[in-house]
Amino acid sequence: MEFSIKDSLLESYLNTYPLDTESIDLSRLGLEDIPKSLQSFKNLRHLTLSYNYITYIPEFIFELENLHTLDLNNNKIEKLPNNINRMSNLEYLLLSNNLLQTFPDSISDLTNLRYLAVAYNQIQQLPNNIGNLQNLIKLLINNNSIEYLPNSFVYLTNLENLNLSYNKLKKIPDEFGNLSKLLQLRLDNNYIEYLPKSVQNLHKLKYLYLNNNKFLGFPNTLIEIILKNRTHVNLSNNYIVKLPEKVISTKYSVYQLSKICVHNNLLSLNENISPIIYF
Repeated sequence: MEFSIKDSLLESYLNTYPLDTESIDLSRLGLEDIPKSLQSFKNLRHLTLSYNYITYIPEFIFELENLHTLDLNNNKIEKLPNNINRMSNLEYLLLSNNLLQTFPDSISDLTNLRYLAVAYNQIQQLPNNIGNLQNLIKLLINNNSIEYLPNSFVYLTNLENLNLSYNKLKKIPDEFGNLSKLLQLRLDNNYIEYLPKSVQNLHKLKYLYLNNNKFLGFPNTLIEIILKNRTHVNLSNNYIVKLPEKVISTKYSVYQLSKICVHNNLLSLNENISPIIYF
């Protein structure tokens, strides 16, 4: 049974909050609209509206100038307003599991954003100036329909966690290695055939997911980060037929090799390849 709170009960509930409150949670209340009475909470910093049936973001939300966190995950939002950039102090914007197909260019004006989540939508294209969001640390865009990344993407140089899995990417920008603070990168379940040479500059990378792509060979640009960074790399379910000699050489420890997964490729087993690679 779906639950929906009556307007009168909702107003009574909101009246229990002092007007100077900084955090309100209205998740899982069956809301179809964002209550207008929220505009009275001028000191509000954290607003949670997840797991409702909200279809749009009303203008009065932009009057909450102190808002730092807006959680609208798991709603029915199809479009973001063009003037979303009025929320200039926003640091955390969560919009995963909605019905978004596009981004307004103005979202790139939210330069204080540190965490942006838009996974599980229907987004086909990112704004050309998304690189303006240079304070982003975590970006979740997985499970959309994105076919390419704009050139400015490589200016997101503070990113530490990036999830682009389950899209329609065929390649990533040549200067992708500019994202040198990345600790975790998910590019799995795309259509990528090769990696640019600059990827070897991802010196802090600890986890790299490339499984379920279209790699025909082992990406040579990964060799150094595997052996020097001890990066965990998943290349399973591709079309790799041979591993580089430098990777399978016995001078590298089993500990290092155990971090490479090449399960379900087209490799032919031979006595020179450590079986630990096939976990």
